[in-house]
Amino acid sequence: MGLTDVLCDYIYSSFQKLKKAIEKIEKICKEYIKKLIKVADGIKNIIRLTISDAVKKINQSIEDIRKNIKPLLIDGPGKIPILCDDMWNCLALLQELLDSGSAFYKSVKKNVLNQCVSESQKNIADHLSDLIGDYTKFRDIICNSSFGIEFSIDAIKLSLKTFKLSAINYNKLLGKKLKILNGQLDTYLHNVMDQGLCDFLNALIRFFNCAFGTNFSEFDNEINIDLNPCAEISTAQNFFNDVLATVHLIQVGDTYELDPEFKASIISTVEAMKAICQDVIDNIDQLNQIMVNPTEVKVGFKGYENSAHVFSGQVSGRDIKNTWDNTKAAINGIKTGQWTAKKMYKKYLTNSDTIVNAFYEKKTNKTTSLKAKPSKTVYIGLNQKSSGNKYSRSWILSHTFIDDEGNVYVKDGCDYILLDNLPKYTPADVSNYTPVIDYMTDGSDISNDETIVDPDTGELINQTEATIKISEDPNSGLAIRCKQIWSTINNMYNEQNIVRKY
Repeated sequence: MGLTDVLCDYIYSSFQKLKKAIEKIEKICKEYIKKLIKVADGIKNIIRLTISDAVKKINQSIEDIRKNIKPLLIDGPGKIPILCDDMWNCLALLQELLDSGSAFYKSVKKNVLNQCVSESQKNIADHLSDLIGDYTKFRDIICNSSFGIEFSIDAIKLSLKTFKLSAINYNKLLGKKLKILNGQLDTYLHNVMDQGLCDFLNALIRFFNCAFGTNFSEFDNEINIDLNPCAEISTAQNFFNDVLATVHLIQVGDTYELDPEFKASIISTVEAMKAICQDVIDNIDQLNQIMVNPTEVKVGFKGYENSAHVFSGQVSGRDIKNTWDNTKAAINGIKTGQWTAKKMYKKYLTNSDTIVNAFYEKKTNKTTSLKAKPSKTVYIGLNQKSSGNKYSRSWILSHTFIDDEGNVYVKDGCDYILLDNLPKYTPADVSNYTPVIDYMTDGSDISNDETIVDPDTGELINQTEATIKISEDPNSGLAIRCKQIWSTINNMYNEQNIVRKY
């Protein structure tokens, strides 16, 4: 017996004891890992069989809504009259008119009250069942674009509310499941530590370079390496690596941590689905922001889009022809035609507070001042009952209009109530001054009296003024806000740009 054999025998017994201890703990770890994987697989099945499919359908519905935002809010549905016969023949839809709790009933009732309709039709708001037997009334009230827009928005809001509630509940459930799995992983790692495996592995490292005499020459054929104790000791490092792989640990300096790949295999599915649910919630919040104030969206979108079709100030057509075509028009691909000089006036201060106060003053004093839209004969209907939030601040602002002559009015059913009691828009040194905004247009129809709040000044301004300001100052807060609306709508509408996060 040589010195090599003596040394090998000396350390072999210690190595064997350490190896057996590690193998015992390794067996316990395997059983715990099986249970952990079983729990993870159970949660994955819940995701696969229920949550995944449900979220996928919600995402598809949201995608459909995103694609139809622009036609609905900007262009108008336009198909409601075409669908009238189909709606009339749909018994399920007609049945909804008999259910005072249905979204369809509520939208019809709200539309009747807000529309310019006859007094007899207004009474139908309390007797909507009459519509089922009168196609003419049904067509006049239901089959119009105004109702189509309002009902669509109401239906979308209701759908988004339902979708968001589902996504929130799924997100909460997944959060609980993720907490369970992370807790299980932490418990597993603590158990490994408590069993002393890490200490044993550190002890095993000491044997890595203790394989004496294993580098035999070609002349040592009489020695059977497999029977040499040092031959088994020489595999200490391989055994070390195999144990780490089995128990899913990695060595980090002097300590050990869970293998990131193993941890990911346990929780990644839950984390991914939770992230998808959060994306759904975020997308719904984005859509809800647009639905909160459809008028602002419409005015902001058209204001930014039409800003390429106006030229601020008074210049000659020749100047425009020589400069405009080669600059902005060329950049935006505009086909310029005959440019026309126009004016717009500002008569009143039109921030939110002044508008609301002026409207309430008109209602309180029962003033009969009136500005009618062209070709219409309208009357003040101050005896109209106010119910709920009919005249809330948001309602007033969303029904405020400013024409190009600077007149401000609130549309209430058939009534256009002129707010001539607003503070005058006058410079400090000039009395009764009416500012004039000169601009040129290429013939595009930019005239629209609906309003948007100018974030730079807090004023309510109409689409024409917004368009001019955006053209004059593309870096203004208004331009940035309207560009944001325009980009959001276009990104939603463009099918190629729709993010398929699922």
